[in-house]
Amino acid sequence: MDRLKDGEIALVMNTTDGTQAISDSREIRTVALMDRIPYFTTAAGAHAAALAIRAREEGEIGVRSLQA
Repeated sequence: MDRLKDGEIALVMNTTDGTQAISDSREIRTVALMDRIPYFTTAAGAHAAALAIRAREEGEIGVRSLQA
């Protein structure tokens, strides 16, 4: 938690299983959200974020119309 509060962590992936794990992760969630640190609760969400970060670094992000 200290590293998160000190701004040493730029992205949080925190998966939980069960009521106790959800309760235990409350402080992590709160700090991440209050400090505007990206926070993902599923492996799929974290994977999508990683792909987006890589695409941005490689200059592959653009704007497209969703309308036909």
